Amino acid sequence: MAKRNAKRAETEKPQKPEYKRTPVKQGVNSEVGYRNPPKKYQFKPGQSGNPAGRKPLAITLAQHVRDIGSEVIDAATNWTRLDAVLRRLYNDAMDGKAPAADILLERGWGKVIQPIDVTVWQNDYASAIRQGVLTLPSLESQFGRDGALRILSDIVAGGYMTATEIQERLNVQMLADGLFGSQVETDIDK
Repeated sequence: MAKRNAKRAETEKPQKPEYKRTPVKQGVNSEVGYRNPPKKYQFKPGQSGNPAGRKPLAITLAQHVRDIGSEVIDAATNWTRLDAVLRRLYNDAMDGKAPAADILLERGWGKVIQPIDVTVWQNDYASAIRQGVLTLPSLESQFGRDGALRILSDIVAGGYMTATEIQERLNVQMLADGLFGSQVETDIDK
C-alpha cells in the first residue's frame, strides 16, 4: 500500500490549461462576453425574464383532499369517504372519546364563545383614583397624554366615576366633546 502511494506522489497530474475570456467590443462603451450578452438580447427596463410566470398547479392540496373525500366507497349506501369519517367520529364520540366530540362540536357548531368582561379595568382604575394611588402623571407615563385622557373619559362613560369627581381628584377639565384636557394655567389665562 505504501508503494502505491509513493508512486502516486511521484507522478504529477497534468495541469488543465487556463482559458481567459476576452470580451468582444460591441459598440462604443459596451462589451460582449461572459454574463454580458449583446444589447439586443438584454432585458429591457421593466421587462420580466419570465413574462408568463410559473405555471399554476393543476390542483391544490385542499381540492385534492376534497376529491378523495367525495369518492363513493359503498355503492349500496352511496357513502363517500367523508361520510365514513364523520360516522366514525360520531361513533367515537358516543363511546366517550372526548377529542372526537370536540372535533364534531367545533367543526359542526363552532367554538364556544366565552364572554370577556372588558370593563373590569375601568372599575379598578376608578377605585385606584379614589384611593389616591393612581394619578394623572402615572397614567400619562404609561399610556401617553392622549391615552390617559381617553381612559378617564372611558371611566366616566362606563359610570364608574363622575366627571366632577375626576376633575377634583386629578385636576383635569372635561371638554365639550366628552374628553378631558389638562388644566394648565398660563400667563394669558391669568
